[in-house]
Amino acid sequence: MSIFGFALASEEQGARALPLPGELSSTTVSLAGMRMPLLYVSATQINAQLPFGRLGRQSLTVTSPNGSSTVEIDITPAAPAVFTVYPPQGAVPAVVHASGGLVSSGAPATPGEVVSLYLTGLGGVQGSVQEGQSAPLFPLARTVATVEAMLTGRRLATAYSGLAPGFAGLYQVNVKIAEDTAPGSYQLRIVAEAVASDPVYLPVGY
Repeated sequence: MSIFGFALASEEQGARALPLPGELSSTTVSLAGMRMPLLYVSATQINAQLPFGRLGRQSLTVTSPNGSSTVEIDITPAAPAVFTVYPPQGAVPAVVHASGGLVSSGAPATPGEVVSLYLTGLGGVQGSVQEGQSAPLFPLARTVATVEAMLTGRRLATAYSGLAPGFAGLYQVNVKIAEDTAPGSYQLRIVAEAVASDPVYLPVGY
């Protein structure tokens, strides 16, 4: 999650290693008294990982050398959102080929290909992964919720949905582009717990 405000930290700082720290630049974020792992802090923004299993109305407190502030937030089982990345050619959704290259208009997905999406907000996972820790490669931390991918209203085959191995709090969904998909630009949405992400645009070619 991202928190926006002012005087949130004395200086800009990002986490340098896993597990994620509970304090950066003398700033902490607590949910109902429990410290949250931090990815990044600055005077105007904090990126933090919500603990697994916390739902409903919760108190969130930011404490920095400038003081503290508490707000009430609502946490739902899922709120999927695909990340955006910013290569030199411009902003594109975080969707990659099996080779690791970004899917873009210059390197579109192809019919029959399996691509990977990187996103947030898919909720609980199987196993005992702790927030702030690196997600395991074996066994994979699969989502508890059933996750679907919709390409302009058409359901795609989902090969995997869960935490991205080696990262903290980052989800990965692998989907197969249908063999009979015609070239074009399509709206792609991820659905979890009956909640759909905002659409991202996926180019498909040959």
